[in-house]
Amino acid sequence: MNMSMLSVGNLDNKIIASSVQVASKPQEQDKRSVEKKEGLSNKTVYALTGAAALASIAIACIALSRGKGKAAEKEVSSTVNSSLSKLEGNISKPQKLPKMKPYTVEMPEVKDEKVQKIVDKIFAYDEKDEKAINEAEKKVRDEIRSLFDRFADDYEDIPQFRYREKEVVFTHPEPLTLDYRKLEKDDLKAVLSFIKNPQYNAKLSAGEDLSSVNEVKVMRKLIDEALPIENQSYVYAGFRTQKLWDNYAPLDFAENLETGSIIKDKSFLITSRGYGDYLAEIDPVNLGEAHRDSGYILRIILPEGTKGFDFRRCSKREDSLYGINALYVLPENSEILIRNIDDKSRIIDCKYILPSTK
Repeated sequence: MNMSMLSVGNLDNKIIASSVQVASKPQEQDKRSVEKKEGLSNKTVYALTGAAALASIAIACIALSRGKGKAAEKEVSSTVNSSLSKLEGNISKPQKLPKMKPYTVEMPEVKDEKVQKIVDKIFAYDEKDEKAINEAEKKVRDEIRSLFDRFADDYEDIPQFRYREKEVVFTHPEPLTLDYRKLEKDDLKAVLSFIKNPQYNAKLSAGEDLSSVNEVKVMRKLIDEALPIENQSYVYAGFRTQKLWDNYAPLDFAENLETGSIIKDKSFLITSRGYGDYLAEIDPVNLGEAHRDSGYILRIILPEGTKGFDFRRCSKREDSLYGINALYVLPENSEILIRNIDDKSRIIDCKYILPSTK
């Protein structure tokens, strides 16, 4: 029994000596390093102090195991609490995070979508101006026609027409499908009357109801019965943007002409299959340098399936671009999308919108 107690005592001494040695050696080294250096890192200090505290707790636990009674228990409790307080003091407290400002996402202002402009009433005019309009137009057209006849019929080399035709007309277009069906005599008479009386189109453009007019009824019927074209093709149309009869004052609709606008007039749209006398007479470039900005030529793409009245049904002269034989009439309220406007050449590139795709 004495030998057992002696062995335990020796074992206790070894554990205590070992614990103290672990605690004291770093402290001695700490003193030497302080002499050599100005300070230690926080991590080193925490480790040394923690080791000493753990050694104290170990000694207390051994004393308690040897059963020294309440005094030992009190001593152990005091030692443990003291050591724990040292350990707690060496545990770094969590640092406060910097106050974060709320992140806000700036949303751009929603701008209203651009409203697509409609170009209409292109051919409308006040009836009181009809006489002045006819006189001004006749004078200009007669002068241009006389010159164009020399170019077309007499093969006179007139550069303004030769170069202008190449500038306006699309190179190697697919020809419009020719409708060979016979035209009834009454229908022929009606369409010829329609084309010779531009006031019908002017009144339609202004919004008048001409449903009871025979010429208008026949044009509607013939377009409705027309054979749809088999290939994409091109037609050309011209219009004034200034009043030739009123000192070249601008017409109201001209301010809406821009890329992306829709030409949608209540009248029939009379076009030409190529650059013949009809198109030359309305071409603003042929009015001279001073007034070349008084209108435009429309270069219109017709998609496959387009329906219109081809005036070749009146003559069956397939290749002629002279007179009404060159004309191709699109229905009322046709929608033409403006794709590009070239003010220098006075040409507007656009595309016909099929009614079935609207």
